Amino acid sequence: MGPVFVYPGSFCPPTFGHLYVVQKAAKIFEHLFIICSVNPNKSEQLFTSEECADLWKSYPLPKNVTVTVLDEFAKKGVEAGRIVIIRGVRDGSDFDHEKGVVFLNYETMGIDKYFYLVSDNNHKNISSSSSRQLAKEMKLEKLSEYVSPSVVLALLEKHQERKVKS
Repeated sequence: MGPVFVYPGSFCPPTFGHLYVVQKAAKIFEHLFIICSVNPNKSEQLFTSEECADLWKSYPLPKNVTVTVLDEFAKKGVEAGRIVIIRGVRDGSDFDHEKGVVFLNYETMGIDKYFYLVSDNNHKNISSSSSRQLAKEMKLEKLSEYVSPSVVLALLEKHQERKVKS
């Protein structure tokens, strides 16, 4: 059996930067799995894995892309040796973070194959954390450059929920 190409992340929320990586990867690989998961090391996880997977539906995904959550993908029983992780990098500082990702995935799951896609200038400043911050600051015009309209609404709802709880 051949390789299985996966683009994993917390995608909290999925952005146009993430979509750019997906569209680029979908042109290269026969099939791509977007795997939504929770990163316990990230302090602000506004959405569950399932919510993030649902938010991906607001983007025009290529036909050869499947969105799932980590638990569902794990049920497929794909051997670690077949997995190729797709990662997007915006600039040189992303590589510092990626070194840790590579070794963590190798030590915990035995995954040792990666394919990196470099972002273009239009997407290099877009991130989930900046999207969350723009939503918190109600900078909607700028936020709409980072995420889909449905994601804008979901971010605003989450921030409103947090305000009501506090």
